[in-house]
Amino acid sequence: MAAGSVPAATSEKIEQALYELEAARTADPDLDLGFSELILAWAAKSVANDLIADAEAIAVSQGQIKAVNEAKTLVAQGDLLLLGGNYALAVDKYQKAIGRVD
Repeated sequence: MAAGSVPAATSEKIEQALYELEAARTADPDLDLGFSELILAWAAKSVANDLIADAEAIAVSQGQIKAVNEAKTLVAQGDLLLLGGNYALAVDKYQKAIGRVD
């Protein structure tokens, strides 16, 4: 897919939503937004995983295979950040994974 694709735009909107939630938490520290942040991060991960699966299915050149493997590594790094509650950083890794295969 070309740069500026729907998956890339989707993950960017997810990241923007996470920053809006962080701003809301700053305005009202009593807000419990963890579940909302988690759902948004899962959505970004889902977009990345779908694109990786599609790219892997058609990868034939060494460059394409390398891009798929790099994307998988980025998703794994995002997963570690997600486990630590670093939702925005996790989404950033998922966005980078999308960029490798999109």
